[in-house]
Amino acid sequence: PCVYGDPAWATDVVLFGDSHAAQWFPALQQIAEAHHWRLEVLTKKGCPTADIRIVKRQLDGECIRWRATVAQRLSVEHPALIVMSAYRYDLAGSARNLDPDAAWRAGLDATLQALRPTARQVLVLGDTPTPATNTPACVASHLRTVDHCVATRARAVKPLRLAVEQDEARIHDAAFAATSDWLCTQTTCPVILGDVLLYRDNSHLTTTASLLLAPYLDATLTPLLGNTS
Repeated sequence: PCVYGDPAWATDVVLFGDSHAAQWFPALQQIAEAHHWRLEVLTKKGCPTADIRIVKRQLDGECIRWRATVAQRLSVEHPALIVMSAYRYDLAGSARNLDPDAAWRAGLDATLQALRPTARQVLVLGDTPTPATNTPACVASHLRTVDHCVATRARAVKPLRLAVEQDEARIHDAAFAATSDWLCTQTTCPVILGDVLLYRDNSHLTTTASLLLAPYLDATLTPLLGNTS
């Protein structure tokens, strides 16, 4: 089992989602150890939290089975908190002709219907900003002009998708946090903060960036767990 933090503690926190959920593991592990929470990691690369059909997975049934197995497992465990997050995927199959945000709403609604009764609280983390390009390669090519690698907030953040997630969280009595507010100004989304490279490719946070943002995640999580920490 992928259990971290304090395995013997009664407060169970579950990290659920794809690699964009897993990118928060360094921060969440640090937080769990500090608060003596039991942290269970249930993540699968390329599988969105929302019940949707996507282009990235040729064997889409694998993601369907994985989500169902997670729901079944958590219905037995009843964690104190589920932290869930996912990347924005291109639709496939019959969903290809649907509005992406409408499809995500329906898929996320199905997932929350399955998971929300299993946990005392659920936190939906809005996805991190999408860099303009592969960040390490761009920075390496523009050491004196790193601004060339910076995306505008309008390009990097999808407010309509975040609004859908926030609304679905509200409907299911879950919490929501827009992580883009932790990483962007009003106009741009930097790729370096201080001396920290924020992205390890064209999508995911670096481990150092995840740890840098741990105080923001901690301040979001801890109130949801009340007096259990």
